[in-house]
Amino acid sequence: MVNFLRRFRIGSRLAFTYALLLLLFAGFGALSLAHLSSLNRHIDNIVLDRMVKTQHMNTMIRNSLDASVLIRNLVLETDPQARSDMYAVLVEEKREYEESHRTIERMPNSREGLDVLATIEARRQEAMAYNEKIIALALEGQDAEAARLLREATPAVEAWRNALADSGQRQLDQIQEAYAAAEAEYGAARVETLAIGSAVLLLSLLLAWQVTRSLTGPITGATRLADAIARGDLESAVDDTGQDELTALADSMRKMQDQLHAFAQAQAEIAQRHDDGEIDHRIPEAQFPGAYGRMAAQVNALVGSHIDAVHAVSAFVAEYARGDLSRDFPELPGQKVATTRAIASIKANMKAANDEIGHLVSAATAGDFSRRGNAGAFEFTYREMIETLNTLMASADRGLAEVSSVLTTVSEGELRRRADETLPGQFGQLAADANRTIEKLAQIVGQIRQGSDTINAAAGEIAAGNADLSRRTEQQAASLEETASSMEELTST
Repeated sequence: MVNFLRRFRIGSRLAFTYALLLLLFAGFGALSLAHLSSLNRHIDNIVLDRMVKTQHMNTMIRNSLDASVLIRNLVLETDPQARSDMYAVLVEEKREYEESHRTIERMPNSREGLDVLATIEARRQEAMAYNEKIIALALEGQDAEAARLLREATPAVEAWRNALADSGQRQLDQIQEAYAAAEAEYGAARVETLAIGSAVLLLSLLLAWQVTRSLTGPITGATRLADAIARGDLESAVDDTGQDELTALADSMRKMQDQLHAFAQAQAEIAQRHDDGEIDHRIPEAQFPGAYGRMAAQVNALVGSHIDAVHAVSAFVAEYARGDLSRDFPELPGQKVATTRAIASIKANMKAANDEIGHLVSAATAGDFSRRGNAGAFEFTYREMIETLNTLMASADRGLAEVSSVLTTVSEGELRRRADETLPGQFGQLAADANRTIEKLAQIVGQIRQGSDTINAAAGEIAAGNADLSRRTEQQAASLEETASSMEELTST
């Protein structure tokens, strides 16, 4: 069977298979559609006719019962306003009843159904003749007469209700009959559909299996060949037996295998030449036809483009290495833009680091050692550079701050403060020199204080001698005054 099918082209095989399957499934579908249509008619009869009629018939029964209760209450009620309200409800019940009755009449009905509706209407008219009289008497206040007529109307009202009940039961019976018919139709359709569907399915599977075998065998061989080519195996044998398109495909794959083999050899040669340093070697495009020639040209162009890019990158990196950041690397197309971004990132990082170092140097030149570089904005070596400069600035700031603090204290007269001589390098030496200066200054101040104390003591002694001398001078002056007085007395005698 498979060998017979392989005598025909794939299109003819598939067209025959599809046509046969379509015919089989079309017949199966038509049968199923017929059964579905029949089931739909049964369901429509139940849902759109029987159920609607039953619903309206139940409404009519409810209206009749409500009317009877309202008429009885109307006779028993003595309040005029309550009777008026009940009468309004009776009018509404009558309207609903008549609307349901007209709806059933407008629907499709058999002769028997029309006769049933006529019987119901006749019984209703008989009961209504009594009811209207009873209502009129009750509204006029003739309660005794209304009550008597109410008892007299009971047989007519019961006959009306019985006619409605019989019609409702008839509708329920017809619903059950329609449901039973639908179930029977469904059971027959299910059995018939399963039987015919199974036969169609088995025949389709058999036909599909045979056609599939006539296709999968050659396709499997072509797939193995394609997989071998995809793995780089260009030495696999090609099965080109047969007369269909798959045979032609196998022959074409063999030719493709040969071209790929030649192209692979050319690529291996250009790779070897470039490894040997002959970067100007290219694939001979003229040796390959069509797309293979274009592939060779594209490979040559790709190699040239990459070599040009390498040269350009090398030139810019050399400039940046010398510190020349004046030029920007040109924007490359496509995914090559990653190279542009990488070079631009190198330049940006170098410039940013240089600017950051410049800011630190400018601050240090201006005497501001509290400035710090933003090391967090950099990574790796650039970060280490900024952190090192920050350490240098911090060390200088600490040393100068330490000495400045000590000198400020000294300027305020405190000579006991000393600078931290453990500071690194020259800052430690500067601290030690400052400490020695403070010690010398403390010695000088001590000597001055000692000399001042001596001077103060001598001045005290001089002041004491002067006081004693003054006292003695005063005593001598007093003696001289006494002597002069005595002399005066002696002279006067």
